[in-house]
Amino acid sequence: MMRLLGCMFFALALTGVLASCARERQQPVNEPPCASDATKPVLKSDDTQETDTHDRKPDRVKIKLPPPANTPPSEPPNVEPGSGQLMEPIVPLRTIGGTNSAITTLEVHLVTESAAMLELWLRHNRVEAAPKIDFANEMVLAVFSGARRSKPAEFHQALKGRRYYVDLELGPESEQTGEAAFALFVMPRLDAPIVVENRIWPDKKVPARFETLAVLQSDKPLLPEHAWWPVQQFSGNDSAIGDAEGKAEVVITYGLDNLWRQFAPGKAAPERKGGAGILILGGKTQNGARLALYEVLMGANTLVFRFERGIEEGPARDTMPYLVLELPQIDDPSEPELSLFFEEREPGEKLPRFKGVEQKSVFIVEYKK
Repeated sequence: MMRLLGCMFFALALTGVLASCARERQQPVNEPPCASDATKPVLKSDDTQETDTHDRKPDRVKIKLPPPANTPPSEPPNVEPGSGQLMEPIVPLRTIGGTNSAITTLEVHLVTESAAMLELWLRHNRVEAAPKIDFANEMVLAVFSGARRSKPAEFHQALKGRRYYVDLELGPESEQTGEAAFALFVMPRLDAPIVVENRIWPDKKVPARFETLAVLQSDKPLLPEHAWWPVQQFSGNDSAIGDAEGKAEVVITYGLDNLWRQFAPGKAAPERKGGAGILILGGKTQNGARLALYEVLMGANTLVFRFERGIEEGPARDTMPYLVLELPQIDDPSEPELSLFFEEREPGEKLPRFKGVEQKSVFIVEYKK
């Protein structure tokens, strides 16, 4: 009898072990028991959008930049045209610079609080005390040029579009390494994204090129309005005039009738709604390209028009693309002359790069005709 009971207990124990093993085999291989959705890995599909950044530190703020355009937008960005008001200059309140930084790589930072300023300063200089900054009203744009540049970055200007754009010049690199240059620009606080660009200008006889160094404060909203966004714009690829080698050209006139007669003879011009008219000619191209307005930047008596080329779908053919912009009417300018710069976006760059095309000056008296 005792032997029979022992056999029964052994059979029951063996059945339990086998059942437990079966349950363990049913458990997914890469998912531990009680795994929650929060601990599961997130898989990226092939069409997952990436964020283009130029940040060199993990704690730097990132922004999603406009992707390179393969085709121009069917409609211009939803930006309300402004009244043509000119802005006051935005310049550094003071600058701290030198060539003795302990930071020997190219870095760009925007500092808006004391703790971050102290942390950055200790990386840069452990001997001298950090400068005093009124962060309630000021911020610091810190540019460390790296060990191959012995001259601090030069501040050229700050421009205003849908973001703020800070135009700096790092200067050429040297073959020899030495003490690294730095510049701390103490500026009034700007409550919008800030794009920091390097001006590449080795030959002062030709227009400069601009490359994006960093995009800062990307969590801030874009500026809600633009004082110089065109009141009208038109694009096409059947201009009657244009450079045979494909060089972009710019024509300025004081009325759309004169403009239309130059590149669209026989066609009626649209009704005038604003001030001066600008015609940007793309020149002869073999890929059916059209021109699209990328951004308008405003400075003190300075306007910068940035445009890009898009490729039409379909068979390749020779075309003459054009872009017509009619600007808002100027109200009360502080200076009699307005400088206009035109820059074309270079293709194939994730972070925007622009090359200067032309510079023109118009006098306000003529502009208001």
